[in-house]
Amino acid sequence: MESLKMVQVEVDRWVAEGMLDEAHKLIRELRIIASGYPGFLSGSLFQRVEDHHHCSSVSRWQSKRDWDNWVASEARHTIASKISPMLDEPETVVIFEPF
Repeated sequence: MESLKMVQVEVDRWVAEGMLDEAHKLIRELRIIASGYPGFLSGSLFQRVEDHHHCSSVSRWQSKRDWDNWVASEARHTIASKISPMLDEPETVVIFEPF
């Protein structure tokens, strides 16, 4: 049986040199769109103090199913496809649940 526990998701991105402003704009846009998606609870954006090219998005979702639906959505794919070429390496995603 699939867990319907709330999940917290951390998405890390390493933005290429010279792409930071545009990547930040698109990452903010992605978070704004996600905030209207079913199951979205909250979200924050961070950049590493020592290296602003390392960006982290932290969001909370009502369930992993809600997160999976967002990941599969056309809205996310459209913006993620614009962000991806600006990265030095593929984004990493870690999903946490409460214990």
